[in-house]
Amino acid sequence: FPDIERYRHLVARTFFRYGIPVSIPAPRSLKESTPAQTVLSLLTCLEEDFPRIAAVNLFTSPFLPGISGPVRKYINSLSLYAGIIKGRKDWRNIGFYLREDRDRKKAIEKAGLSLEEISGIQQEVNRILKAVIRISRPKQDTLTNFVSRLRQFLGEFGWEEGLDQIDDKIVESIQSLFRLSSDFGSRFFTEKIGFAEFTKILRHLIDSATYTPEGKGVLAMGPLETRGLFPDYLFWGGLTEADFPRRPGFDSILPEYVKKKMGLPNLSDQIVRERLHFHRLKKTGFHRFFSFPRTSGDKLFLPSPFLYGWKHQLLPRLPGTYSIAEFQIQSGKSEGRASHFSENRSGVVLKDNPENLAFINQKFGPDAAIWITHLDDYLRCPYQF
Repeated sequence: FPDIERYRHLVARTFFRYGIPVSIPAPRSLKESTPAQTVLSLLTCLEEDFPRIAAVNLFTSPFLPGISGPVRKYINSLSLYAGIIKGRKDWRNIGFYLREDRDRKKAIEKAGLSLEEISGIQQEVNRILKAVIRISRPKQDTLTNFVSRLRQFLGEFGWEEGLDQIDDKIVESIQSLFRLSSDFGSRFFTEKIGFAEFTKILRHLIDSATYTPEGKGVLAMGPLETRGLFPDYLFWGGLTEADFPRRPGFDSILPEYVKKKMGLPNLSDQIVRERLHFHRLKKTGFHRFFSFPRTSGDKLFLPSPFLYGWKHQLLPRLPGTYSIAEFQIQSGKSEGRASHFSENRSGVVLKDNPENLAFINQKFGPDAAIWITHLDDYLRCPYQF
């Protein structure tokens, strides 16, 4: 792709959908990784007094296996039923809120939870809250001590064990970040700082840290990274007029003719370089495919000037390539289970089966509750409910 960063997430989603391994060998921001999100959620809880979403992310993190299973499974729904928005005091009183409100009590009974189970979940939540608060006490301390207490909390809840399931490069980057924080604190930050300053430093380190994942499967990269490669198959996408050759940003200080006079990089040199990459890749690999999108929504695209004079054609879809979602849609179509396939919908009759009617009444009867976000899903396909 002309600019792999623009296509990174699209490539990852598409290949994941079809079950094809893909690697984008370019540095990624550590803060996008799920372990870093756990640490950031922990900092948010301490900074903003345990807002619900950040706290739920912390309680259900797969990298803290020391948190009990019932808390992971039920804390999201229980906090919703209890009406928690934020506040450590409210988190310590989930059980009280659920027991005192009749409607809430009825909701948790439908979920199959007893008061004893809720009491056990409350005790575990209190234990986690107590451990989290210890990180910020005392409020004034050295950077090294803050990092030490943070690592102590993570270790108490099985952080090292949780990291076994992810890319070694991410683990290495996180461990390096903690070591850097401790070394920096012991050498240059020996004086005490406030907890707010500690979180600011740690967030900055996480924002600036990167890692490069292990390469496997299909390689997705920009033109420069292909130098020295000669693959069997080469697909070059995104070759639109606007993206290749790329247009540099407007320089309000140095006009193009001044750059040429001074021997600085300029637009003409850039076009020459990109034409060189184009002709190089045109001769690279045994099977080459050059592609550009025709539309994106209502926006129309023209091909790159380098493609002028080439014959354009739409290649047929390879047989046997489908995603799990496409397989399920086709299965539903053949069985008449999807509401938007009107030609087969008449083959499904629910009203003649007493068991079906009882189930529907339980899910959608006068005593049933439905999330507002499920209404669109219900309109598209009632059978999934």
